[in-house]
Amino acid sequence: MGHAWEFFREEEFEERAEDGVCGHGHEAVTLRKFPPSDGVRIGLVPATRVADRVTGKVVSSDQYFVELSEWQGSQRRLSRSSFPWGELLRQADMFRGLSAEEAFRRWDRMGLGDQMDGERSSL
Repeated sequence: MGHAWEFFREEEFEERAEDGVCGHGHEAVTLRKFPPSDGVRIGLVPATRVADRVTGKVVSSDQYFVELSEWQGSQRRLSRSSFPWGELLRQADMFRGLSAEEAFRRWDRMGLGDQMDGERSSL
């Protein structure tokens, strides 16, 4: 049996010559592309902010926001509150394994944050 390897890339990512060679130096025989599922993307966004521009002092370095999005990123949710690492993982775990639609419904029902459409903005 031959070697198998995979990449997870955006659809418009250009294929490179080295993509067709495995870690052992063998050339690929076949290539298959699989579209992503509709599973929700769960992002962990640092809440760190510069509190003093003169000294460079930062605050909330141990806090994170939870962000949900569907694959294309045109629909997003960002938590209103930031969380310490352990709580962040507990919050994120509530959405693991859900479709984006299911996750957004749960998020909205729980009132965890706001809907954000389009490009990212600074927090």
